[in-house]
Amino acid sequence: MVIKVSLTKENEGKFNEIEKLLASRGLKSVDRSKIINEALDKLKSNYWDSVASDMTPIEWKFKMAMKDEKMRKDIEKVLSSANFGATKGAE
Repeated sequence: MVIKVSLTKENEGKFNEIEKLLASRGLKSVDRSKIINEALDKLKSNYWDSVASDMTPIEWKFKMAMKDEKMRKDIEKVLSSANFGATKGAE
């Protein structure tokens, strides 16, 4: 897979530093893909779980929660305790 990545200034600086260091040590060409892949390989599997959870739309989470009987009851309880029809001062 080929992707285009926009690096933050901090990460761009890190890439520049490693490229300069390796050039000073005689390396003619830096394989940026290798560096990125090695860095990704070092991430723990729970990182990817966290990314998936954090980036999942709330609508999907709600839909899945409504399919689980216990979670559905919990959601219904929370929603039934909310006073959505209250007018100002009547609460």
